[in-house]
Amino acid sequence: MSDTTEKTFWEKRTEPTMIGATLSYFLLPLYALVYLSGRSREMQEALNEPYRRWLYDFLGWIAPIVEGRYQIPLIPIYRYWAFGQGAWIALAIPPFLIAGFLWFVGFNIITAFSRPPMSTSHGSGRFATKAEQKRFLRGSRTALLVGASAKRGFFHYDGPEHLLTLAPTRSGKGASVIIPNLLHAERSVIVIDPKGENVQVTARHRKTFGHVHVLDPFNVSGQANASFNPLAGLDAANPDFVDDAATLAAALVVTPPQSRDQHFDDGARSLLRGLIMLVAAVEIPDRRNLVTLRDYLTYPREKFAGLLEIMAEMTEADGAIAAAANVFRSKNDREAAAILSTAQEQTSFLDSPQLRASLKTSSFEFGDLKTGIASVFIVLPQSRLASHGRWVRLLVTRALQDIERTRVKPKAPVLFLLDEFASVGDMPAIKTAFGLMAGYGLQLWAFLQNWGQLEELYGKGAHTFVANAGVFQTFNTNDELTARYVSNLSGDTTRAETADRSRSIGGKLLTPEEVMHLGPNTIFLKLKGVRPFFVRKVQYWTHRRFKGLHDASDFN
Repeated sequence: MSDTTEKTFWEKRTEPTMIGATLSYFLLPLYALVYLSGRSREMQEALNEPYRRWLYDFLGWIAPIVEGRYQIPLIPIYRYWAFGQGAWIALAIPPFLIAGFLWFVGFNIITAFSRPPMSTSHGSGRFATKAEQKRFLRGSRTALLVGASAKRGFFHYDGPEHLLTLAPTRSGKGASVIIPNLLHAERSVIVIDPKGENVQVTARHRKTFGHVHVLDPFNVSGQANASFNPLAGLDAANPDFVDDAATLAAALVVTPPQSRDQHFDDGARSLLRGLIMLVAAVEIPDRRNLVTLRDYLTYPREKFAGLLEIMAEMTEADGAIAAAANVFRSKNDREAAAILSTAQEQTSFLDSPQLRASLKTSSFEFGDLKTGIASVFIVLPQSRLASHGRWVRLLVTRALQDIERTRVKPKAPVLFLLDEFASVGDMPAIKTAFGLMAGYGLQLWAFLQNWGQLEELYGKGAHTFVANAGVFQTFNTNDELTARYVSNLSGDTTRAETADRSRSIGGKLLTPEEVMHLGPNTIFLKLKGVRPFFVRKVQYWTHRRFKGLHDASDFN
């Protein structure tokens, strides 16, 4: 809303532009009078005196130097003095009267001929100014790089909030966003790396920051060196035991959007929760893993029924194990068979020999990433994401749990780069983390191909991600839904006015069509609390900043 309050006499005449105009009314005529007086015969005669002649010659010698460097007009100043005090006062009177009169009537030459700003009746949306952008051109060694400037520098983000990037496949997310940050950010990171390219390019340099753990059961990257058991650390005596088991069970069961089998999926989660607690509570240390869980689920019918009878008599976990068994046993045969079949189907990925080998023991703990700098790469081939994506979900779930519970404040939050975020499916833990985990020393950076992927997973909750994001960036947009969202995010503005300003036309600061036709190396960037602006997309191998830091990969 515009301010229509009429300003008082003194408010108008003490405005900075009015003060500047008044000074110009006084100084310009005064300078002109001094110049003209210096050309008079009286002035020339005054210069005949020896000391004045010497001073005049001296000033004439140094004037070009001083005037050129400091913009100080020495000769007019000397002529001012040489002409005499009385003449000085006389020369000042006319400019003073002129300036005083124009100030009194309120004539402001600075604003009189300037074009008034465009109306904001349709909105005040605009892009960030150069001055507003400038403060992001500097950042610490832990800051994140969110785009390049025209002068080959980088814009930095040092805040704790999460980040969200929308860009279609093969648009250069890895080469222009993920890898540059892995080569720059001196902080702990967890990276979902579907192709193994990120670890191949950056592992050598990341080792200069701290330990590098590569979870790559199929050894796609050729650098597999770690294993992790998601059930490690589960303790029946811990008050969180039942809830932790439920969280892991939820990660194992993926329910597609608009699925009609929600009932059986819920039943499978309940059964898996009980079996996970059983494994952690009674098995010997070497068998407390998901391989044993899979063995339970594939028992013959009679042996599995016997296992349920044992569970029903257990008192561990305050009776939660027995409760899970009894709930399953209370189902009719047809329903129980469907639930068991669902649990078996959802855990079939555990039959993979390579995956089983990586799940039996843990070579590191996610909580250690808060006490020292380390890098964890989670590598799973794109071709196996659909069938083995639950393994990634389990690791993400445990990482979120462990980082939250490690009550240490790191120098910089642990950065979780969620490439191909949509492939892990609907995970309430991530949605919760986007709203809360910034305060627990974890910073999420989710990468999706378009806005539709986020809405498909989380529906109206998709807006939670942007609402809690300190950085939103998108580039190479090629779908209308994402383009419309970016257009709405840019805000409303007055796009044009008639010559006499009698009528204005409103619209989006950036239309969907304009979003879809941005240059191939242009990134739309929106930082929290800052107007949107455009930055450049630069591949890591073309920038001198990363020279000598990266290695070759199988993809270049």
